[in-house]
Amino acid sequence: MIFLLVAIQWLHVLGGIFWFGSSLTNHTVLLPAIKAEPAESRRAWLQSFGSRYGRIISPVGPLTIALGIVRGLVGTATTCS
Repeated sequence: MIFLLVAIQWLHVLGGIFWFGSSLTNHTVLLPAIKAEPAESRRAWLQSFGSRYGRIISPVGPLTIALGIVRGLVGTATTCS
């Protein structure tokens, strides 16, 4: 049971790092750089980036939250046994 707990915890932390890190990178580096571009190239870049980013990050956020809940339940079951 401890191996399951370690795997869930590891995936939860990795997902949180990816989710939070990508959000920070986008808001502090990419979006300000895109705002400096001309309107036409900015529009094309944002459409391309938005669809790719959404496909990747959309499942990561809910999965990270779900793994946190599962980790709490498994951890509670492990300590109560």
